[in-house]
Amino acid sequence: MKYTYNINGKLISLSCREEWKPTADFLAGVLLEEEKAGGALAEDCIIQIGWSFYKFVRQEQGLQMVTFDYVGDPFSATEEDLSLSLRIFHEQTEVLNKAQIQAQAVTTSFQDTMLMKNTARTADTVYLQRLEPTCEGDSGWYMGVIGEEGSDDPKDYTRIHTYQLLSFCEAALALMPLPLGTIGLFERGQLVEVVDENNKNLF
Repeated sequence: MKYTYNINGKLISLSCREEWKPTADFLAGVLLEEEKAGGALAEDCIIQIGWSFYKFVRQEQGLQMVTFDYVGDPFSATEEDLSLSLRIFHEQTEVLNKAQIQAQAVTTSFQDTMLMKNTARTADTVYLQRLEPTCEGDSGWYMGVIGEEGSDDPKDYTRIHTYQLLSFCEAALALMPLPLGTIGLFERGQLVEVVDENNKNLF
């Protein structure tokens, strides 16, 4: 479905599945605040809202809001259907609300990186832990395998972009906004438990 919003006199259109219309409405509210604050909702402008980046492209009437192809290659392709981005935004917002945590000023985005044990990609039980970032663009997130010893061999680890979680542990994306010290436990791709740095259940 295609929806059009009047954002401070500018017509902004976006496409998404009907179930994500309420989230799209919320996004439009964010755009309005951005515009009031002097943000540039203009052709080829790229903005970050939560984990996703959005771009504005010219159409016959106004601008169309598109996102990037997180299932394929977000560095070279865009996607008109915002459903995936809106769903991830919704899930991350739900997690923050359940944990009663305010979103951080610097939000983890699709292009930020994380370290993972190579075996975590296919393991049944994995954990996600947020540590201090080690370099620019590092989210601080690390994915390891429950019951598996650590290794000093760099070849046993891989650095990936967070969007690549979509291919093997999509549920992990919901935890991306949580702060340092957070640990999430996943069984066969499903979130089982989340604790903070003091080992207290967040929800």
